[in-house]
Amino acid sequence: MEHWIVAHRDAPRVLEHLAVLAAEERAPGAMSLRWALADRDDDGHDDLVVTARLERDGQSHEVELPWLDRPSGLARDVDEPEATLVERSRVALRQLRGNPARAVAESQGVLALHEALCREPGRARLRIGRGAGLSCGPSDAAGR
Repeated sequence: MEHWIVAHRDAPRVLEHLAVLAAEERAPGAMSLRWALADRDDDGHDDLVVTARLERDGQSHEVELPWLDRPSGLARDVDEPEATLVERSRVALRQLRGNPARAVAESQGVLALHEALCREPGRARLRIGRGAGLSCGPSDAAGR
């Protein structure tokens, strides 16, 4: 599914192009995107927040990906998705003793989101512009 982010202020212009790629030879599961506007950086301007949702193995996993409104256009918050994935991996670690099944499910969700969103594993389902996947870099959350 294709998504075009367009500004209509002075003259219409494309700010970003995102697409959910087919699962064939990529990360498995049903992936969808949702949009919202919210001032994520408290600068008085609405930022674009894309929520990526992945349903896989009977589990649903989500992460918010903010694009901050800057004078030059949208700028992706490069702290995400890693910041959210690190927090979820810490939650899984805390759950390990009391609820190991939940800890495993949470850990699998972190790995599934990393695989579906990030360029580095080579199986990303999210295309931004012409490239497949976000440039996530080394991931402490995914152990990669």
